[in-house]
Amino acid sequence: NATISYNITDPSPIYLTVYAHDHLYYLDTLNIATSGSYVYFIGIDSVEGGFNNNQFNAGCDYDISVEVSNYGNQTSYGVRGILSSTDPNISIDDDTLYFGTINSNDTVSAQNFCGFTISNAVADNYYIPLELTCFDQNDSSWTSNLGITVNSPEMFLVSMGGPLQVLPGEDIYIWPKVYNAGQGHAYNLSATISCNDGYITIVDSVETKDEILSGDSSFMGKDSAFLLSISSNCPEPYWLDIEFELSMSGGFVIYDTCTFTIGDGFSDDFENGDNQWHYSGPSSWHITDHKGYSSQRSMYCGQEGSWEYAAPVINSYVLTDSIILNDQSELTFWHWYDIADQYDKVQIKMTTDGGNNWELLNPDQGYTGKWGYSPYDSCYTGQQLSWQQQTVDLNYDGFAQIAWLFFSSPSGVAEGYYFDDVFINVESGFVGIEEEQNGPPSVNT
Repeated sequence: NATISYNITDPSPIYLTVYAHDHLYYLDTLNIATSGSYVYFIGIDSVEGGFNNNQFNAGCDYDISVEVSNYGNQTSYGVRGILSSTDPNISIDDDTLYFGTINSNDTVSAQNFCGFTISNAVADNYYIPLELTCFDQNDSSWTSNLGITVNSPEMFLVSMGGPLQVLPGEDIYIWPKVYNAGQGHAYNLSATISCNDGYITIVDSVETKDEILSGDSSFMGKDSAFLLSISSNCPEPYWLDIEFELSMSGGFVIYDTCTFTIGDGFSDDFENGDNQWHYSGPSSWHITDHKGYSSQRSMYCGQEGSWEYAAPVINSYVLTDSIILNDQSELTFWHWYDIADQYDKVQIKMTTDGGNNWELLNPDQGYTGKWGYSPYDSCYTGQQLSWQQQTVDLNYDGFAQIAWLFFSSPSGVAEGYYFDDVFINVESGFVGIEEEQNGPPSVNT
């Protein structure tokens, strides 16, 4: 024999399972015996309203009917129920249900519906607790705990479709693709794009869609896409931020930002100044007309007039503007140099965080030597007294800056380092989606 203590909180049946090693388990159902009447909630048996999709959705009105059972040994007369909740995300309008006479061990459905409204923008899988308090004609009362789970959409912008190359003066169509990661379906969607930039005019800024079901992705307006007009005066490469807003039933709104690139590459022959460049460290870099590859000017690390660089020069950088790259991006340039072999060096580097961290880039042609000091790394050093083209595989997705680093030791100087005709092929079109919600980051090619 075994004695099991069990705290009975409601009259619903107890399910008993008995296990023993190397024996089949035993299952039984124990019904709770109560004296008098005991009316208790069984389940919701009918739902009307909302989108008629077998879900409870935010911002919707519902009418429900419920079933109750009399677990007692006596008939209960004139039974009615009051539905209530302390949760602020539900408003109960019609709270009374009528059941009438319920015989012992009988289950009945309410003779009417009660109504409630779920608030806007309730999170997916949010549980709203409810109480059903039943009374009979003798003012006996029984309280049952129940609840509903709200299913809501969770929408993310995952890509922005459009042409692979965008040039100044073009009119282009784009179409956002969104994904519903929530358990709730999304209804009556409206997508809007905007851009506060004088080089772009958005001709068609709104697209709509009736629904996107849970777990589905869909383009917003692929057949009637957003139309953008790019000014013919737009410089290239040029970067725009397209603001994306998506609203839907239930009071849900998401915002995201897409980075948009115009032009087919970063290029500079230094004939029009250094407005695409930045300097860090000792200011040894500058544009000179003393030497140039394709035309008169080039970028030079050294001193005008004496045509020698100073010593020492510690970590002098010249950097490009921030450029959006992809895994096919490549840097090409021409250089000429005369620097002290092994004592002084030039290296090509990349930063993706504004200069906090640097990655050494290796030209396809290889560096010409190693620095004579720790960490003895590869570099351009010695002499290259004729112009030579260099190619560097960048192989990075996202924003980056490319830099030339010059470093000279305290002893030994020479003419210095020149480079010219820089070209970096960049990805045009929509290349990046910021993550302003909790969605996955995405890159569209």
